Amino acid sequence: MSLKKLFLVAMFVAVVAVFGASTVQADPLPKITICHIPPGNPANWHTITISENALPAHYDNHGDFPGNCSANCEELCDDSNPCTIDVDQEAEDCVCLVEGVPVDCGPITACAAVSCDPESGCLSTPTICDDFNECTADTCSESYSGCIYAPLDDGTPCGDGQSCNSGVCGEAPPQM
Repeated sequence: MSLKKLFLVAMFVAVVAVFGASTVQADPLPKITICHIPPGNPANWHTITISENALPAHYDNHGDFPGNCSANCEELCDDSNPCTIDVDQEAEDCVCLVEGVPVDCGPITACAAVSCDPESGCLSTPTICDDFNECTADTCSESYSGCIYAPLDDGTPCGDGQSCNSGVCGEAPPQM
């Protein structure tokens, strides 16, 4: 091969290498991590990574939100019942408890009953101590495990012009 042909082949290869083989590529759009809530199966939420240009469709059509699903576990698992624990606190990832675990509102005591109302949450209802005797002070005492009906002082007014005597309402004793 002549030097002239060799030079032409070398130039052709150089031109193809510089211009022919290169294509203009746009920088890829940044990727974003979102918590995806599938429209047909909202209980099957999962974390995905999408292109930035797909973000509006996910936010507008699916109710997806930015970040990992695990970061929003309480919101995703909430069954709107304050009487249940909805998230497995022992799990490393976000695990919803399908049935929910009843909330422990505290122990029942001698002076209060404890319950949970699905609308309000934990409620403590005090024990009503009433012996329907107006000559006793009716109270509840945890240390005595319940109601105490202590007699009022003798002479405490009660009824219609009567007074208490040893915890009983009756005629006032004659004055001496």
